[in-house]
Amino acid sequence: MKPIRDAILSLESNKSTLADCYFSLACLGQSINKIPDENENVRFRQHAIKSFNERFKMYDFDEYLLAYYIHPITKYF
Repeated sequence: MKPIRDAILSLESNKSTLADCYFSLACLGQSINKIPDENENVRFRQHAIKSFNERFKMYDFDEYLLAYYIHPITKYF
């Protein structure tokens, strides 16, 4: 839940940019992939991945990716 909270707090800022949105999506995707693939988590993990992929397709534009790459924060990654 922490990655979701962090994304919401970041995007509620008056200074958030398109790069922040894309970065938050990338962080959420990474967090979903880190969910253990154990018996009690399998259905939740599959649902989370499916939901994330559906939403990510809505934002899969070159402009978002460009904004992410030219943003100063990405030089540290």
